[in-house]
Amino acid sequence: MADATTTAGTTRPGAADEGATAGAAKCKSVGCYTINFGETDAASGSLQSAFAKYRQEKAKALELRAGPAKRERSDDEKQALREKFLARCRHYLGVPYKKRYFDEGTPEYESPIFLDCCGLVRRVMWDLQEDFGFRLGGWNQAYQWDTLADAEVSDPSQLKPGDLVFYAGDYTRPSAKQQKFRMVHVEVWLGGETGEATLGARWKKGKVSEFPSYKFESSSWGNVEMHFCSLEPWLRGECMPKHTHMWRMRSLEWMRNEKSVFSDAAGESAGGPAAEEGEGEHCQMQEQAAGSDSDDEDEPTA
Repeated sequence: MADATTTAGTTRPGAADEGATAGAAKCKSVGCYTINFGETDAASGSLQSAFAKYRQEKAKALELRAGPAKRERSDDEKQALREKFLARCRHYLGVPYKKRYFDEGTPEYESPIFLDCCGLVRRVMWDLQEDFGFRLGGWNQAYQWDTLADAEVSDPSQLKPGDLVFYAGDYTRPSAKQQKFRMVHVEVWLGGETGEATLGARWKKGKVSEFPSYKFESSSWGNVEMHFCSLEPWLRGECMPKHTHMWRMRSLEWMRNEKSVFSDAAGESAGGPAAEEGEGEHCQMQEQAAGSDSDDEDEPTA
């Protein structure tokens, strides 16, 4: 969709001939988008004050999105944040992968939210963005890995609960577009009794679950390489991808947050823009009636 270029006039508060009502919500249309400036003050009827409030909220959202804003946290503070991250991940246990894989009328089909691998990580980070001090970008697991690549460790025994496990691989379907850095999947490290347990959204007909091991075989991709990454940079309030040129903000991205009419609840699919044409494995955080309905031929299957 092309960026809007038209500019709409403003409505004079209290103008009877324009049908304005004091205290009513004031909006400005910009092309096919409507910007809601919120409720105006019934006493002053000031559109300017409503716009000022809107700008303050937008500035706060931009500050979080702009990151990284390095936070000097103590070890105890970082551990508390790590535990909060883990608790929020477990909050989404049982959330189904995607609506289309469940029968109509079932609780899973009627779920208000659907999460797959990178969508789970993104959702948790968006929930905790003020705690972490930045807003994680809306790209998929390849982007998430790129922000933690410098914190990669050589062996899973070096991981702590809450760290991330990334899977690099090649799609087996010849026509599938390969992922950036070959990153096809991500899960959250738990360790647990087995010493290699994880939490994530692994199967298209499944739900966010805990697994006894990070090891599994997918029929959709092979030549697997594991990448074990510490969460430490995020705990310090740092979220900067190594390859910044690969993650450019999309049109109107600067205007989008979870409370905005420009909000994109789904974020990017794991296949990127090409996913809309069935290219690559899809990784979406979908609100019911808000997520895209892409071809998921390349998702892992149980």
